[in-house]
Amino acid sequence: MKVCHCSRGKVFIFYCKDEHVSWDKYLEPVIDRVADRANADISITIEDHHPKSFCIGGMYDETNHHITLYKEGIKEQCTQTFKSLDWFLKYAAVICAHELGHATDPMLQSLVHEYDSTENEHVRKQILHKIECNAWDFAQTILTDIHPQIIRDIRLQSLAMFN
Repeated sequence: MKVCHCSRGKVFIFYCKDEHVSWDKYLEPVIDRVADRANADISITIEDHHPKSFCIGGMYDETNHHITLYKEGIKEQCTQTFKSLDWFLKYAAVICAHELGHATDPMLQSLVHEYDSTENEHVRKQILHKIECNAWDFAQTILTDIHPQIIRDIRLQSLAMFN
């Protein structure tokens, strides 16, 4: 893994094929950079794994306006999607941007209210899909340095439950 900074502040991340690399020292700067791009006033923590051992890469807590990223969930998802950890840092950046999409979504509260107001499962599924798509659309706009196909692959994996 090699991280290079250029004079304009853009960070270029080169992936490493050594899956035994400790990603920890590289992860926080990547997350900080993504958060800066979102221009959102939000706290983000990085934890090893979800407390209930779910394969979750990140969660946005609307009540506390806080994002938690889960390294082991991101690693597992990355391995499922790309069959290795070669793209771990890019995957983590995408997950962070997606969660920031939830945090900055001006429609989120009204969509959650609409979801809570209906018992129709088909309508609920459509609302959840809209919430997720809004977050993915936002992620795409701030991740201009990550190849769109990488984002598309992660998005398709995330939205597969709606098919």
